[in-house]
Amino acid sequence: MKKFLEKIAEEIIRDYGTDNSSHIVIVPNKRSEIFLKNHLKEKTTTTLWLPEFFTIDEFITAGSGLINLDPILIYFELYELHKIIQNDEAMPLEDFLSWAPIMLADFNDIDLQLAEAEYIFKNLTEAKAIEQWNLEGKPLTELQKNYLFFYRSLYTYYSELKSRLATKGAGYKGMIYRHFCSNISTLATAWEGNTFTFVGFNALTKSELAIFGYLKENFTTKIYLDTDMYYLGKTPSNTRQSGAGRFVNEMITDWGLKNVNWVDDALASAKNKVDVFGVTKQVGQVKFAGKKLEKWLENTETGADCMDIAVVLADENLLIPLLYSLPKNDGGNKKVAYNITMGYPLMQSAMGRFTQQWLNFSIRFRGNKFGTTDLIQLMNNPVVILLLNEAGSDLRSTLVRDLLETGKVYISSEEISSLLSDSKNDSAKVLFNNLLTATTDAAFFLNSLAGIMRLIIEATQRDKDNAFPMLQEQLDKTFSLIQKSRPMLENQKGSISLKAFQKIWLQLMRRSEINLKGEPLEGIQIMGMLETRNLDFKNIIILSANEGILPKTGAMESFIPFDIRHDNKLPLPKEKNDIYAYYFLRLLQRSEQVTLVYNTDSDKFGGGEKSRFILQLEQELPQIFTNPEQPEKLVHISIPSSETQNSISIAKSKSVLEEIKNKAKSGFSASSLNVYRNCPLKFYFSEVLKLKEKKKIEPEIEFNVFGNAIHAVLETIYKQFIGKNIDPGVLKKYIPMAGKLLNEELAKKYKGGNIQTGKNHLIYEVAKKYITQFLNYEIEDKTTPYKHIIGLEQKILIKDKLGAHEVVLKGYLDRIELSESGEIRIIDYKTGKVTPNDLKLKNGNEKEQIADKTKDKLFQLLFYAYLYQLEQKSDVAPRLGIYSLRMLSYGLIEPNIFGDYEFFREYLNELIAEIFDTSINFEQTKDNRICSYCDYSNICNK
Repeated sequence: MKKFLEKIAEEIIRDYGTDNSSHIVIVPNKRSEIFLKNHLKEKTTTTLWLPEFFTIDEFITAGSGLINLDPILIYFELYELHKIIQNDEAMPLEDFLSWAPIMLADFNDIDLQLAEAEYIFKNLTEAKAIEQWNLEGKPLTELQKNYLFFYRSLYTYYSELKSRLATKGAGYKGMIYRHFCSNISTLATAWEGNTFTFVGFNALTKSELAIFGYLKENFTTKIYLDTDMYYLGKTPSNTRQSGAGRFVNEMITDWGLKNVNWVDDALASAKNKVDVFGVTKQVGQVKFAGKKLEKWLENTETGADCMDIAVVLADENLLIPLLYSLPKNDGGNKKVAYNITMGYPLMQSAMGRFTQQWLNFSIRFRGNKFGTTDLIQLMNNPVVILLLNEAGSDLRSTLVRDLLETGKVYISSEEISSLLSDSKNDSAKVLFNNLLTATTDAAFFLNSLAGIMRLIIEATQRDKDNAFPMLQEQLDKTFSLIQKSRPMLENQKGSISLKAFQKIWLQLMRRSEINLKGEPLEGIQIMGMLETRNLDFKNIIILSANEGILPKTGAMESFIPFDIRHDNKLPLPKEKNDIYAYYFLRLLQRSEQVTLVYNTDSDKFGGGEKSRFILQLEQELPQIFTNPEQPEKLVHISIPSSETQNSISIAKSKSVLEEIKNKAKSGFSASSLNVYRNCPLKFYFSEVLKLKEKKKIEPEIEFNVFGNAIHAVLETIYKQFIGKNIDPGVLKKYIPMAGKLLNEELAKKYKGGNIQTGKNHLIYEVAKKYITQFLNYEIEDKTTPYKHIIGLEQKILIKDKLGAHEVVLKGYLDRIELSESGEIRIIDYKTGKVTPNDLKLKNGNEKEQIADKTKDKLFQLLFYAYLYQLEQKSDVAPRLGIYSLRMLSYGLIEPNIFGDYEFFREYLNELIAEIFDTSINFEQTKDNRICSYCDYSNICNK
């Protein structure tokens, strides 16, 4: 079957011969242009005068006579208007920059669809006023008044912005299209004497329909649509395909097209060409694609045939992992060429991350202090590693270690300088002089960034081996962004804050890509879905064919609500779904082998459910699959351990057994045994090897610090009652002192941390509330017989013979109480959630119940009771309870259930025997709930 663009080339040569000097061809995108030109070259043996080629956007922009202004410059124009409209109530630029993109997108949609802006914004204002209306007739608050004023002002923003831009001969896309549309009879005279060919149009806006409709009526024009009877609605079994064919049908109706050329019947008649594969995880998909390509290449001649293979990424984030999975050679050991149509996002590069991290580092500068965590992140960036490696291999690691040793959340520039005092390397000093310059001025930041980039260039010239991949390309792109940013900043009135500049810089980076080298007309094509327009391939692999990705779903950011958008025919999410339905089905039309791959795993990257487009094929075109009865195959891809979590199994050798014995001598605690119960492999790392969690500085108070601080405050308050009854009068005096005592404990446990503002202040207030609530509960509780404190934070360390092994058991008991009748009760404080089920233990099968690893709180309490009985040499079972400071309630366990705790001793025997058993290796528990959060997950991943 001939390709769509190949047929177009034949038509152009037949109709216009070798002289196309007055012929204009308009295509959807640049890639269509490149491929069509190549087909024209292949179809002629003589000299050919090519037609003039335009993409749709290029043609309208050139014809309008207006300059398409960078959106960021338009945001500045909007802000100038904002200051005039809002006057003294104007918000800072950094806040307004969150609104400006949404405003501009709405204005753009209105103009592209030739909608009535004044009518839309009038309706919008009325709708918002109704939202704020109240039956009681209460006057509006200032916040409500400002809210309504903003919506009333939107038409003023719209009209004034267009007026300002028009005086500069510039505009945004929608404004340019509307201007061309309104003045087309005058502007189109520039094309007199020309003929037109429209190639593969789909999903035109109202303005585009009007512009090209005018050209169709007033110029000699040929229109070629790339379509199929299946979704055009021409097949007997399908009266109209409302999704994929929607925009083509609208075009046919709007332009009154009677005879549409080349309406194929390829999809309905196709058989045995589509396979669907469900593969686990993102990396599994790219590995599968690599193996599929290897099979195809075994039966393919490298060269021209490779041009008929395309790998289409519905999720373009798969690009980099895919590059590592592509086969390098074909079946005959010839090198395979690839052409990558999409670029590598600058934001994901080392330079991109470096600028983002440095901006965050500078913006968070407070009170002459920098965030230590932000500085450590900078130190671990490949750019800084490259520069500091020159200064000495130990300088960076020493600095990071010293920063961690301080334990401070914030650190001054003087303290950082003192850590660097021994360094004699000039480049290191220049680097830190730039990094540590606390500035709020964007222009100064750009100069400092340029200075650091010069250091990088000098470093790579001295030692090219240390440079990481694509560094030069990253530097070039970043330099171009600096050059683009400078005039933007210089043209603004007054200086721009670093926080405002950060939003500008991020938008510039999002639009910047590093072009990957490749010949567009050679090799296997790696492309995104948009790049496939008008192109045909025999063999296609589509990755991430998942619901939510193909088509992509997500909330639309707009000030105009759904109902008003719908009534005024402005774009809605359904439009995007229909566009992608067309791209998907069109890509299948002339193909011979199609492999659709989706991720079967549901995770934070999406996945789990195959695309609705696959389900549609299964229902409406079952014959298209190679196996219609079972179109889908689930595939397990074996992935090397370096790329996914490996299954680790540690045998209990003589040396490991010695370490276990050493652990038994130092003591098993309830928490260490709970670690084993939950994940034996984690127990091996933390308790046997004694590997410590990598030191880190937390910008927020961690849960363990939160809990330890509360425990310490309660111990301070209650230790005066050891050996006597609790005095409610004394407790009452401590209620106003709770905050001071908590401050003292946090100063010890959270060094240098700020608890006066932000999330940390909220955590501090919660901790203080827990303490005061507990004290009030104790003061007001008249019913409990337990008024006498025996011990607080009591340490028990005792030897016990469990089975064949003599071990030490240890624990800290938060509180031991004595009732008036002489009963003992052990209480454990918990700052987290405690449910009745956590402490539930029924009569009968107690050992099996406690073996459930989800019963970790119950296991801990029983362990403490067992320890206490051993220490006291008593047969009396103490009562047990947990006090949830969060829920302000006791969870109690009745003593008559347990008797002498013999069942617990039996369970401990079995647990200790299992730890020593050489036939049972240390392995990760298959249903481990906390694996992804484990301190040792980085080891497991290696």
